[in-house]
Amino acid sequence: MEYLQSLQNLFQDQLFNVPDYQRGYAWEERQWQDLWDDLELLEKNQDHYTGTLIIHAIEGGELSDDNGNDYSKYDIVDGQQRLTTLSILINELIKQFELLGETTIATSMRIRYIASKQNVDL
Repeated sequence: MEYLQSLQNLFQDQLFNVPDYQRGYAWEERQWQDLWDDLELLEKNQDHYTGTLIIHAIEGGELSDDNGNDYSKYDIVDGQQRLTTLSILINELIKQFELLGETTIATSMRIRYIASKQNVDL
């Protein structure tokens, strides 16, 4: 199945695993800057095509959290550098919202993108 998805939809009800056979995180400043430049150039209501993400469902990888929410677990076959970088970026945005006192936004982002529980120390 092939289709375009928003980052928000991608993280909804799904957990991602980087398999051992994948290379370690290797993005450096040049790749980070390219992504940041692309994001800064986006106009309001414009989308950014981040590239292809290939995931493989893990057999028996269904999980439930303490709140009864169900998640499907996937191995990242291709795109783990991009997905990891976007996760790092989102986590840093959460920290900035917290510093600004915008705890409602920070909590909502943390639950949506990073962890299924509100009280998580990162």
